[in-house]
Order: sequence, then structure tokens, then C-alpha cells
Amino acid sequence: MKNNKGFGNCLSELLKIFNLKGSRLARGINVDSSLIYKWLRNERVPSYNSTYIDLITNFFINNISNSFQKEIVVEALRKWSLEELATEDISIEEAIRTYLKEAQGYSIELLSKENNKKRQAKSLSKDMLSSGIDFVNIITGEDGVLQSALDILENIPKYPEGKDDTILITLNSNMDILDNFKEFNIKWKKVLHKILKNGWKIVYLVKLNNNIKRTIKIIEYMQLSLYTGRYDIYYYKDSSLGFMGNELIVVPNVGALYCFSSKLKNQVDSAFLFKSKESIEILSGHFFQLFSSAKPLLKSYNWQKTTQLHHTFIEAEETLGDKYVFKGDINTITLPLDLYKKYLKLTKKTNEEIKEHLFLHKRRLDAFEAQIKYYKFKDIFFKESIENLVKEKIYSFDPYFILDDITLDYNDIKCHLENIINMLEKYENYEIALVNKKDFENISKICWMVKENNGVFIQKLNDNIISPYSSYNCNENVDLLISEAEVVDAFIRYFLSMWSSLPSANKDKKKVIKWIKSQIELLKV
Repeated sequence: MKNNKGFGNCLSELLKIFNLKGSRLARGINVDSSLIYKWLRNERVPSYNSTYIDLITNFFINNISNSFQKEIVVEALRKWSLEELATEDISIEEAIRTYLKEAQGYSIELLSKENNKKRQAKSLSKDMLSSGIDFVNIITGEDGVLQSALDILENIPKYPEGKDDTILITLNSNMDILDNFKEFNIKWKKVLHKILKNGWKIVYLVKLNNNIKRTIKIIEYMQLSLYTGRYDIYYYKDSSLGFMGNELIVVPNVGALYCFSSKLKNQVDSAFLFKSKESIEILSGHFFQLFSSAKPLLKSYNWQKTTQLHHTFIEAEETLGDKYVFKGDINTITLPLDLYKKYLKLTKKTNEEIKEHLFLHKRRLDAFEAQIKYYKFKDIFFKESIENLVKEKIYSFDPYFILDDITLDYNDIKCHLENIINMLEKYENYEIALVNKKDFENISKICWMVKENNGVFIQKLNDNIISPYSSYNCNENVDLLISEAEVVDAFIRYFLSMWSSLPSANKDKKKVIKWIKSQIELLKV
């Protein structure tokens, strides 16, 4: 007997005649239901050396409860051209087992052929990237497209040569709906981090819409990349601009990958990989055509000239709405005005500068007082910032806030920490989460504040990292502003998702207050 039906089809037919669901089968053979549904969709097949066929067979046999049901099973086996199995000489149990094994063999052989095709396509893609042969490679299947996107970035020269240092990437489709996108996304972040660190520059062109999940994915890429200073992102909203759901990756002197959908589902499943210089230049031109209608998502400021930004920042704080902050150091909103005045007088600032700083800080404190009864203020910062303040007697505030080193005494630090406790106890809507820096290492190089209905303010922290690539230096502070409503909303969702995932011990008010009090006690030692 030869069965040319896929394993999923056979399993589905058996479930149907037994009037059972896949979830019931999963419980019966003690596996996760997701595995059953992958079998039913012919995405997976039990291997030859597994015990799944016997387990499934026994499950079905145990669900035959009477002679009527037995006749239905026998009749079904006959309809499936298995007359020789549904006889008195062969039991129903053996018939079902043989039926499943035949389907298993057919599906394994079929999947083996498909995987060979994918491996050949992947190998061809890699050979093409390394050889420089001038031809177009056709890539099919979602797996093949994702792998080719990784290949083109993983096979670029370690460091860029000359002025050709800019990689162009679009982000238009909803790739996160693909089953294997999670694994791809981890690898994609790693390769982006590597090439940025080695001196390459990336320009992203994204289509913004109401897909919050995709916008949050953009935020995750930003978190990992902004600190390098070699990452730009532009956006557009008009779907008629030309790309729609298509994707494009262009690497100078290496290749260009043009990805598109071949089906109505509008999800990329095919691609053309180009290697010739002419093709790369043409697709680069196609990419830049959209820039006449695209806008930069990030407005940047040099921190040494940020008077305008700080006024904009304070105006945002004065706007009504919830406020969420992710920052490495203690939030300066917790610093009492009198203590800040004392600190400023210890610096080399002029009287006019001191007045300006105090005026702006008072506006922030007044805005906080006016809104905290009606709006939420959640703050995430590193425990190490308080520990360093207690042990080393130093702050890590941004250079604009306190430009010169000052010597702190016990009473200064105690006053500040006690004010934080007082704010937590006094205001129900004010919450702090204290986290360990090591748990947020990948995104610890930038801090940001998002104000509802207004904008996102981002600062790249100074990490004193210099790349082997001579013109690449991370030792610059950059302030950025995002005002696009969809991204502001996505940042809020992103922050709240981070907050909800934190253990209770990190954000419970009583526990946070208790920990800060323990740090105050250490000051006496």
C-alpha cells in the first residue's frame, strides 16, 4: 500500500471521524497543543525514531467506545483505499498505525526535498555575496527572504571604505507575524549592533501606520542603535509612495535585496538579490526618491547648545498628561529647589546662569505639583545611581544640569534621598522602579522621557567608547526629540510593557522606600 497523503491531512481525517479536536489529542499524548497544530498544518512531521505514531494510535484506539464507532472507523479506512488493512486478519489498531506511518514517510520525503531547495538557494545567495558574480538571484519563501536579509549584512566588509559607509533599509511590512520572526529578530539586532560598532551608518525608511506592535519593534531597534550616532530614521505615511509592503536593503559595493509579496496576503515571501554596481545604484536612487516626501523621525540637538531643547522639554512637562521616564540616574525632578541652588553656587556658573537654571527647575517642579494629583508619573532608573551617590558621593546628571564637579556632604545626599521618600509617600500617582543596570545592558546607553500628547525626549549617554574605525567616536552627547503621534503612543505602550514585566520588588512603593532608607543608613557608616 502506498499513501500519498500528508501526515497532517491523515491526522486531520482521523480526528474528524473520532469527533475530536487537536487540543484533546495533545492532552491525550501529553504534548503541547502547538505541536499538534504544526502537524495538522504539515509544518512539522514526527521523526522516524520518535514514539509519536504509537502514542497517537493508542490514543485513537482508546477512544473507540462501542461497535458503532468501530464500524465508522473501518468504513473510513476502506474509503481511504486501505481495504486490505480493514479486514478480519488485521486489527484496526494496526490499520491506523500503518496509515499514519505511510503518511509520515510521504511527508518526511516531501519536506526533505523542500529543505534541499532552500539550502541550495541559501548557498547560492552566500556564494553570490562572496564571489561578486554579476547576476540576479531569485529567492522564494519567507525563510529564504529572512535568511538572505541576514546574509547580506553578515557578509559585508568589517569596516566601510571611504565615503561608501551608508546602508539603506526599509521597514514597511508586518514581518512580525511570521512564525520564525522572533528568532530572526534576535539575530537581526546582533548584526545591526555589530556593523554600527564597526563604523557603518544605517538609514532607515519606515512607513508609519496604526500597527503599534511594528512601531514598538522600530523603537527596540532605535534603543540598540541610537547611542552610536550613526543611525538615522525617516518616515512616511502615504502608501502610494511606491514601496507599500515591499522591503529594500542596499549595501554599497556589496549588493541590494529587493523583497516583495507574491500573494494576496501582502507579506514578503520573495526577493531579488542584485550584485552589479549598476543595480545597486539604481535601487539606491529608488530608495532616495521617497525622501522628498519622507520626514526625519528624530530631531537632534547638540547638548552644548540645547537652550532651545530644554525650554521645549519644560514646555512638554507643563503640558497636561501622564509622564514616563527611563533614565540611568536619579530623576532630577526629585532634587529640591534649595538644594539645587546650593549645588549651583558651588559651580563656576555666573549669577545669570544660576538664575536661569533655577528658573527652569522651578518651572519643572511647579508643573509636577500641578499635575501629579490627576496624572501618572512613572520613573525607572538604575539602583546603581543611588548606590554610587551614597558610596562615591557623585551624581551622573546630564552636563547641562550640573556642569562642574562638586563635593557633596552627608546632609546633601540625605536631604535628596529623604525628598524622594517624601514624594513617594505624599503622591499616590508618583511611582519609582529601581532596576539593575546589568538587566538592561542593551538599552542602558540612552535615556528618555515620554510625555503623553506631546513627545519623546531622548538623550544618548556618554560611554567613552572609541571604535577601531578611526572616524567613529561614541564620546558625544546627543539629544533627540520625537513628536510623531504614533511613535509617542508606541513609546508609552513600550514603557508600560517594561513596567508591567518588572518584579513587584522593584516597583512596590513600600519596598522601594525601605531600600532607599537602607541606603540612607549606610551614609552614617
